[in-house]
Amino acid sequence: FPVTITMHASGAGHDGLMAVGEKSRLKQGDRLLVLDRQSIPSRLLEPDALDRVALAEVVRVDTKQTQVRQLAGPPLPPTGDWVAVPL
Repeated sequence: FPVTITMHASGAGHDGLMAVGEKSRLKQGDRLLVLDRQSIPSRLLEPDALDRVALAEVVRVDTKQTQVRQLAGPPLPPTGDWVAVPL
């Protein structure tokens, strides 16, 4: 089972921050599936579940946080319990 990482969507420019840094082994260019934790696993097949799923890419990895940019999917609101799963 892939490791999940809590993410905070900024709502501006489709960017987000994750409270994990260099120790996460993520690197610039890695792709992540971002989804609402409340949708896993029981609600993932509901008709509107894909309204809260996006593809993101790691932009920068710092010591204690990682910045990501959304590549595809609907704009994610800044509120929500977002999880990023490395692909």
